[in-house]
Formats: sequence, C-alpha cells, structure tokens
Amino acid sequence: GYLNYEQVKIRQRLNLLTTSVEEFKADAVREHDGMIAMLVDNGFLDRELAQDEAAHEQEIVEAQYRALTSAPSKLLAAAIVDGVGERRAQNQPGTNNEYPNWRVPLADGNGDVVPLEELFDNPRMQSLADVMNG
Repeated sequence: GYLNYEQVKIRQRLNLLTTSVEEFKADAVREHDGMIAMLVDNGFLDRELAQDEAAHEQEIVEAQYRALTSAPSKLLAAAIVDGVGERRAQNQPGTNNEYPNWRVPLADGNGDVVPLEELFDNPRMQSLADVMNG
C-alpha cells in the first residue's frame, strides 16, 4: 500500500490528518520520491523500472528489501504482506477501533485471499525470500 499512498487514503478517510490532505499527500510524495531516488542512486533499482512503478511494483518492493539487507543490522525481517503483494495496510498507527489493525485478511495484489497453507508456495513470497537470503 505504501507505493500507492494507502496511508494517505486511510488517514483521510478516518479523519486522522493534522494537516490538509494536500499537504499530507505532498509530504508522502516527497518521501516516496526520495526513497525511489535512493534505490536508483545506490544500484538497488534500475532507473527504467522506476519510470513505471505500477508495472514494476514487485521489483520496487524487492529493491527496498535489497537496500535493507545492505544495512549492517544483525536482524532483518520481511513483511508477509510484501511477500504476497497485499496492498491494504495491516496496521494504521494512531488508531485503535477506527481501523481493523492486524485483522485484515491476507490477500494478494488482486485481492484474492492467501491461505496460510499456500503462503510459502507463492512465487512472489519465494522471490522475496531469495532477496532476504542474499
């Protein structure tokens, strides 16, 4: 959802914005553009892929994780939602009853439910695991 500004849409829908939606979205776009630029500038993402984010969502997500694995951290984690292409936020910070935090059924990028038994057979999950394993 981050790549599609899901956080902006949710916070607007729940009336959680402390600034105008335009200002909040502009900040989100700046952050997003900075992240894409960092991925390209550091060789984690090909510039051509960054030109068409919608067509290369998985590659961009995996580039984010390649950047993560380059950090000197001893403990790294991948979000299951990224492994299956889920676009809905699993958690919305600052909410309790306003949003179903950690209760959103896991689905793929098409909105189809991903059963736990099939999670690690998912090609996108396997690809992300390969990125995380270096």
